[in-house]
Amino acid sequence: MAKIRGPYPGGPRRPAEGEPGHPVVLEGGEEVEARLKEGARQRHERRKRKRILAALVAVVLVALGVGTWLGIRSYRSAREIASEKQRAEEGRRLIEQERQRILQELWRMEALERAPQPRPR
Repeated sequence: MAKIRGPYPGGPRRPAEGEPGHPVVLEGGEEVEARLKEGARQRHERRKRKRILAALVAVVLVALGVGTWLGIRSYRSAREIASEKQRAEEGRRLIEQERQRILQELWRMEALERAPQPRPR
């Protein structure tokens, strides 16, 4: 819709720049510099937003990857869990047996110390 022309003379139309009836506006040096500065600022902000968004996406993807890897790595089947429990129970049982053996040995030593000793002649 840059140019609207009617089908008959005198119909509606948008005058082009430089045509009579359309004033030409020239910008001053300060206005040009201000516009360029504003454009540079907007480009900087747009790039900054893109970098932040890219960093956020990268962090989310890394977190997703690490979480998936940890989840898969730490997966244990019911059979593995049962065997780990069994090994732990076996270890506890061995420790208890050793403790009982040491206590029996101590009680035997105490009984020998309390027993009457024959006197040497």
